[in-house]
Amino acid sequence: MKVNQVVKLIAAIFIVIIAGCAGSFALKNKIEASGKKIYESRSMLRVLENRDENYSLLKADYSVVRGGLPLLRKALPGEDSLDEIVSRLDALASETNNTQNLVFDSLNTAQVIGGMKSVNFSASLDGNFGSFESYFKKLEKLPYFIEIGNVSINNGAGVFSNNSRLNFKAKLYIKN
Repeated sequence: MKVNQVVKLIAAIFIVIIAGCAGSFALKNKIEASGKKIYESRSMLRVLENRDENYSLLKADYSVVRGGLPLLRKALPGEDSLDEIVSRLDALASETNNTQNLVFDSLNTAQVIGGMKSVNFSASLDGNFGSFESYFKKLEKLPYFIEIGNVSINNGAGVFSNNSRLNFKAKLYIKN
């Protein structure tokens, strides 16, 4: 009989241990889930506080930047304005005594950056060093965001002769 009582006692101990482990595991999962909810809630609260702070700053600075908004709208033309931009670049080349060949990449391959797209294009200008310099000075004054990435000038007779060719690659930023 003592052996039977010892077996019952050992079985009872195992049942208590197994029940304790199962209860601990269940509590661990509930604690992790609660901790995760608290972390997500705090993160969302931090995002909302930052958004409210940014809104307050933008609202306070609006009166300062209000006058420049029309200029900014012109600086980021839409896709439908590409013909006008090409015409202005061609006119710029003509004004500076250069002949120009523009090649724009497809709008389908444009990179989206925030609220704008960047459209790659390349240009070849035929002229001389002085006309190239004049072209870039006037290009700088256009109301568009153009980022020039690569420029090369080629001519075996020297860049100051009229038979020089300037090639450049650039990006034009437009509204998304």
